[in-house]
Amino acid sequence: GTPAFMAPEVALGHPADSRADVYGVGTLIFFMLMGHPPAHPWHQQLPDTLPRDLEHVLARCLAVSPEQRYADAGALAAGLGALK
Repeated sequence: GTPAFMAPEVALGHPADSRADVYGVGTLIFFMLMGHPPAHPWHQQLPDTLPRDLEHVLARCLAVSPEQRYADAGALAAGLGALK
């Protein structure tokens, strides 16, 4: 994988599950919005015009701790589907 798009646990060589894929999707969404991968602290790089609901979805995708992310792609899809 590309380091800038890798979940932290993957980059550290720890076991990964579907939440690592959720992190990867979050990095792709961020890249599509901003034109570059997220960097720490990524939330300070977002424009003020970004809807809060979308920022919340990104925060769940890009959480450092896997336990704070969506459990899988289905849960992420539901979060995206709930955007207004």
